Amino acid sequence: MKVTIFTSCYNQAPYIKDCIESVLCQTHTDFEYLLIDDGSTDNTKDIIKEYSKRDKRIKPIFLSKYPNIGSVLNLSISIMKGDYWVWVPSDDLILPSLVEKKLKISDDNTIILGCGDKIDKDSKFLGAIKFFWDNNSDFINRVWNDCFIGMTGVMIPYALFNR
Repeated sequence: MKVTIFTSCYNQAPYIKDCIESVLCQTHTDFEYLLIDDGSTDNTKDIIKEYSKRDKRIKPIFLSKYPNIGSVLNLSISIMKGDYWVWVPSDDLILPSLVEKKLKISDDNTIILGCGDKIDKDSKFLGAIKFFWDNNSDFINRVWNDCFIGMTGVMIPYALFNR
């Protein structure tokens, strides 16, 4: 397994289907998809269960309410099986080629990638966002100062979590 894609959700029934579909449509198909529900009270759990029956790459995890997103992020990292970790928040979408393109750039396990599009409330494209880090100290500095991990589609090599 090359990639772990992770989505956390809490009461995201209006958005979770589109999010899941965008992940399942990846051109790079060798991934596990951790779908972690954080104690939803709407029908988010039912949606996750249905998709997990359709696709064996989906690993559903149902939790009682966790105190913060950091706990859920750490859980996803602790159970991941991939060489890379990609976060896709439950109310976001990713393009079909996102994982494939990032893997082509980061084959050496030393680059952390984040990219996305700035889109306004009317779906007008406002420009691209890109982050590249090529060493561990730059990664640590950005985590503490900018918290870039919240960026949809950020890809982090598992080897850096171990360091």
